[in-house]
Amino acid sequence: MSIPEHTHNAHLSLLQTRWEKKLMDVQYVSRYGGNIRVFIGNGRQLESSQERENSFLNQFSEMATNISEWKKETKTWIEDYVATKGKIRAKAFPGRAAIMIKLLELNESHISAVYEIKGSIKINHYVPGTRIPILPEIKLYSLEDQDKPILNLAWHLPSEVRKNLAKNGYTGKVHDIKVFNGEG
Repeated sequence: MSIPEHTHNAHLSLLQTRWEKKLMDVQYVSRYGGNIRVFIGNGRQLESSQERENSFLNQFSEMATNISEWKKETKTWIEDYVATKGKIRAKAFPGRAAIMIKLLELNESHISAVYEIKGSIKINHYVPGTRIPILPEIKLYSLEDQDKPILNLAWHLPSEVRKNLAKNGYTGKVHDIKVFNGEG
């Protein structure tokens, strides 16, 4: 018996004996790049999740490869940009962006500042683990060169970020730190 099978069976056993619940369904949804949704209850138990589990393990391996490729391509693009044009500006800082910044090993030598919307409690702080300042977006819109490229750290909200930038007269090309489902 493999470790995933053992773990799966152990959790099913716990559900069935301790809480008298059954695993009714498992869904792999694509929201925000992928989540696992588990349905537990008193209804009809899921027949077998072995096929789904095997598929998940294959997808997990594929994800590791995709992350490695993304890191290499994105880091190369950012380092080339910085080497030729200087630090890049960044827009929006959802907390999950700290993971991307850490994976890419970005710091204040790559990103000049991250600009956040008015009222954000992140303003006047730093991106965790760096000295990249988080500034109010009004400072971005007061800069003379509104046509410089900008890195969108809220990759899961590409159209919202672009609309906000355009509404405020920013004309620079927006590069999403990660593109999902052909957006960006």
